[in-house]
Amino acid sequence: MHPAVKWLLRTQGFAEKVIMSTRNQSLESRIPGLSSGVAVRTATGLLVIALAVWNAPQTLAQKEPARSGDHSATEKREPVGSIRPAMPSPGAAGLNAEAAGLVDAMAASAAQRDAVQRRTAIFVMKGGDPGRTFVDLLESQHRCKCTLVTSDQIRSGALASFEVVLVPGGRASKQFADLGEEGRQALRRFVEDGGGYVGVCAGGYLASYLGLVSAKTLGKNAKPGPDTPKSVDVRPSGGGIVIMELTDAGRKVLGELSGPLRTLFSGGPIFRMSSQTDVSECVCLARYRSEVSFKNFPPGTMTGTPAILAAQFGKGRVIAFSPHPECVPQGVSPGVASLVVRAVLATARRPVDKKTGAHEGRQ
Repeated sequence: MHPAVKWLLRTQGFAEKVIMSTRNQSLESRIPGLSSGVAVRTATGLLVIALAVWNAPQTLAQKEPARSGDHSATEKREPVGSIRPAMPSPGAAGLNAEAAGLVDAMAASAAQRDAVQRRTAIFVMKGGDPGRTFVDLLESQHRCKCTLVTSDQIRSGALASFEVVLVPGGRASKQFADLGEEGRQALRRFVEDGGGYVGVCAGGYLASYLGLVSAKTLGKNAKPGPDTPKSVDVRPSGGGIVIMELTDAGRKVLGELSGPLRTLFSGGPIFRMSSQTDVSECVCLARYRSEVSFKNFPPGTMTGTPAILAAQFGKGRVIAFSPHPECVPQGVSPGVASLVVRAVLATARRPVDKKTGAHEGRQ
């Protein structure tokens, strides 16, 4: 029985007792032909209605559960940029066999301590990121030998002599257009045949546009065609220091950087997992634990979404970054730039065998 009905019945019983105890002043003596029973019930009903009108709304307000979307005074909305309590991180044990195998293979590649430098192509285009930050970062640890490559060189087949290609920040739609259909197909073939791909910010968008990862980016996710429609460039407009945290799989692949990590975000992709039959499942290597203010997306859009993704495309491996870990302004966590180095090592295919001229098989 509804709580309000129970309350009304209890009130009616109390009122009848009060009126029966004051029969000498009942309505019966004032209205001819009115029986005492009718008088009692009439007065009781009037009293119950009066009390119900005054008190029932308060009673129902106390009993009624909060409705979805109703932010009352007792509910504090989380301010944009704050850190939410850490959500459970998906561990390697929770991955399917294919994803777990990818994580293990990437971790093994990243952990190799051989003296061979990984030949890394860094894609540059006119007016885009010059790539020098990545060259300095990757070559400072003597694990990579970097070469800047243009769209023309990619279209001419230059990627064949590299183990991994890195696509830096900028504007993904311009990168997409600069490559042209021939360059885009060459880049896809390179990864499909076993080459590694690391995309940072705009390079993460490009990984999604080219179908190297199954995750889509927030906004109008129409697959861009040869004319590169502007709709593919819908993106967050905010920027600043954000907090991300590596998952169990991420620590295995990218190194043991535990706890919240502060890194730079500058309009990078907000990834949304999706399912495609021709692309392997993505593995989340890190999640955002805070966000920046967006003028074109509501609060809560970014927190909890993947900050770093990994995927298998054909024989190749892909890692896509949403933030800019290579940038180290004041306020970022120490060592966060090492994530890029580990990503290159994790995705790189085996070096070319000098005797045969062919790339060695994946370990």
